[in-house]
Amino acid sequence: MRDLLISFKDKTILFLEDDEATRLQTAVTLRMLFKRVLVAKDSIKALITYESVKPDIILSDIRISEKDGLYFIKHLNFRT
Repeated sequence: MRDLLISFKDKTILFLEDDEATRLQTAVTLRMLFKRVLVAKDSIKALITYESVKPDIILSDIRISEKDGLYFIKHLNFRT
């Protein structure tokens, strides 16, 4: 398990969460595990961030007002 956690230290994660308290608290924890943590409060911002940075890992809330987390996942462009 420790080796797995260490392997995240060179990774970038994009975290999509609309609830501010959850987003802030979780981002603090993620910053202990990942090299770079990007946060977004809505699907549109998450898509823009994804397109500009291409993070290694995505952690997305599904239940988000307006365009939900599934919208975000469906609209990702995985081409390199």
